[in-house]
Amino acid sequence: LYAHWGMEFAHYPSVEQKNLRDDKLKQFHFVVGHHSHTPQPIDLQNQKGTAYSLGNLYIYFNKPMLKKGKLLKLYFRKNKLCRV
Repeated sequence: LYAHWGMEFAHYPSVEQKNLRDDKLKQFHFVVGHHSHTPQPIDLQNQKGTAYSLGNLYIYFNKPMLKKGKLLKLYFRKNKLCRV
C-alpha cells in the first residue's frame, strides 16, 4: 500500500498513524507512506513492514530539513515479505 498520510515536516509517526498502520497491515504485506517530506522510521514485524515516510527525492522548498530522503528496496516471494 502506498499511503498519503501523516503530518508535514514531522520526523516520527503519530499514534493515530500507527493505529492506521496496524489496520492496513491486515490487508497488505507492506505500507510505504509519504506526505511528511521528512524521512521517518522503517518498522518490520512478523514478516510485514512499514516505511512511514521516505522523505524527498526532490522538492522545490529551500529548507535544509527537506533535503533528505531514504531509498527502500524490498524483496518479496509469494505472499511473504522476505527482507528489506
